[in-house]
Amino acid sequence: MNITKDEARILFFALEEIKHEYAEKIAANKNEQREALTAFEALANKLQTFSNDKRRTGRKSLNSFADTLKRVADSYK
Repeated sequence: MNITKDEARILFFALEEIKHEYAEKIAANKNEQREALTAFEALANKLQTFSNDKRRTGRKSLNSFADTLKRVADSYK
């Protein structure tokens, strides 16, 4: 599955919001919870690395998270 940099950015922020909650839900004990968080952190790092769009470095416009959401929504029309 291929995803765009904007989609990766949205997934990164979503994962950052829910990773602790879901680590608690899926783990039977603290060790499993720690392992789940480590896995979520690794995934978040991959998403953050992939979402870094070098073309937008230094831009002051159309670079906010709201702009990212708008671009993705427009691409699915």
